This record gives sequence, C-alpha cells and structure tokens, in this order.
Amino acid sequence: MRARSIFFILIASLSGCLAGWAHADHFAVLAFGDSITNGYKTNCSGSLWHTNSYCSYLEGQFISRSSHTASVSKNGEDGELSSAGVNRIGSVLGSGWADFILIMEGANDWYHGVSSGTVKANLSIMVDRSRNVGVTPVLGTVTPVQYGILPTTINAAIQQLASEKHVLLADQGTAIHASWPSYTLCDGLHLNDSGDAKLAETWMNALLNDPGVSVSAPSVTTGPATRVLPTSARLTGQVNPNGEATTYWFAYGKTQNYTNETSHIDAGAGTDTISVSASVTGLLPVTTYHFKLVATSLGGTVSGTDMTLKTPAVIVPVITPLLMVDE
Repeated sequence: MRARSIFFILIASLSGCLAGWAHADHFAVLAFGDSITNGYKTNCSGSLWHTNSYCSYLEGQFISRSSHTASVSKNGEDGELSSAGVNRIGSVLGSGWADFILIMEGANDWYHGVSSGTVKANLSIMVDRSRNVGVTPVLGTVTPVQYGILPTTINAAIQQLASEKHVLLADQGTAIHASWPSYTLCDGLHLNDSGDAKLAETWMNALLNDPGVSVSAPSVTTGPATRVLPTSARLTGQVNPNGEATTYWFAYGKTQNYTNETSHIDAGAGTDTISVSASVTGLLPVTTYHFKLVATSLGGTVSGTDMTLKTPAVIVPVITPLLMVDE
C-alpha cells in the first residue's frame, strides 16, 4: 500500500474446533487485511519495509490476559479495498483451520470514495463466508485514515453490521484516534510499534467477550473474625479460583480505606470453593476494625463484603493480698 492507502481486515482464528473452544489451550489466529495488517513501515526518505504488524503483540496478549496461547499469522495485502477482500478471503479461510476471523476493512474504500453501504455489504459477505466454514468473525472499526481523520460514516456502518449480525466488535478507530500522533509514523498514516501494540490490545478486548477466550474472576466471601483478642484476631473467608491461578489476602484497617493487608497466598486454579484464613496482630485493644477478603487472577480482582470486629479490653488480673491474722 502506498502512503495514501490504508485498509485492513484482521482475520483471527484460534486453533481447534469451535466445539472445543472452552477447553482449548492454544489457538491459531489469521490476521487478514491491508497495509496496516501487513506491517507497512516507512521512514519517509524512500525506505519502506514490512514487520509482523500486531501479530506478535496479540500473541503476547493471549499469554498475559487469558489462560490460552495463540499463533497469529499475517495475511495482509497493501492497498486492498473491501471488494478485493471479498475475493481473497476464501483462500485465506481455506489455508487451514481457524476458530476466529477478525475483520477490519474500509480505509482504502474511503480513499477511493466507496460508499459506506458498499463497505458494509462487502463486510457482511465476509462475515457470512467465515461462519459458513465454522470460523467466528470479529469486526473492527477503521483507524484514522491520515493525520487523524476518522472515517466516521464507514465506522458507523461497521458498528451497525456488528449489531445486526451479532458479531463481536473491536473499536479500533476510537482506540487509535485518542492518541493518534503517538501511534503513527512520519507519513501520518501507518502505525508504529506502539500503534501495533494498541491494535492487539483492542482486538484482545473484543476476544475476551467470547466465552471460549474469556477468563472468570475468582469468587470471594468474607467470613467472620474468630479468636478475637485485645491485640490479634483471625480473619476467615472463602475463595473459588474458578479455574484461574488465584492469590488472596485480607485487607484491614480502622476504616474502609484498609491501610493494612496480610500476605498474599496462593489459592491454586481449581474450581472448588475453599476456606481460607489469616491471622493479624498488632491490633489495639477496644478498637473497631474493618476487614474484607480480596482475590485476584487474570479474570480480575474481586473483594468480599466489608466486615467488622472489635477487640476487647486487656484484662488486668486483680490480685487481692492475703491478710495474715495472728492467733
């Protein structure tokens, strides 16, 4: 694609059959589109080259944000319009099994004056062809076409199509437009490494809405305090990791700002609810403390209900002297 042509479809597919999605550990992802997907780069002094675009970054997103891994292969075509994408998508879909196809197309259409209705119709064909071979499509809005210009009518059509066909949507246009100068190269059009990384992050945001990719946050319940003494107590609760590696701790303090916390403890990655507890010391006598159980995993950080305990006073034994009576 030349300096004035952007357009990209990302087709992502994750290895394994759709029926086995929820149990898959590794997925194959196909990135399909124009020069953005093709990793077009330039120094504006006559040199141009291609990188792996956002593909490697997306692989990293799978590792850091889900319990899966992925192989992402690039299938970009510089200067491609959506009509050409319709003609090419079949061969890409037929190149090997895919679970997802992430489709982002329309920038080059904008340059050539193609209507948003035509772009929408072409994308609809791509969505249908993907589903017909058992591949789940994900649509992406178009990034700014040059120097921050956002093709709003085309993006609105893409959003409408995603809603009508119940397709996951990655709003790349909004994600990139917010900090466009920091994401683009000297040509004001193609993306630098930071832009590629942002694309990967935004695709992953969409993919995490699919039940096969999503990760569950842990479930937590704050229990009562036990063994409450003037300067110490034992805090209790329950944690269910919901299948993700989870750690937990208790936050506590005199107010709900919880200025203290216990050590972070590994709760495993099981699916059963387990009882947990931790001892706290250094408390003040006759003082009310707030506490809650907190657990975190790739699925998020969750806090249990706030509970309170009140330490008792220190009991000072009273020694009554014995009176000696002379007989």
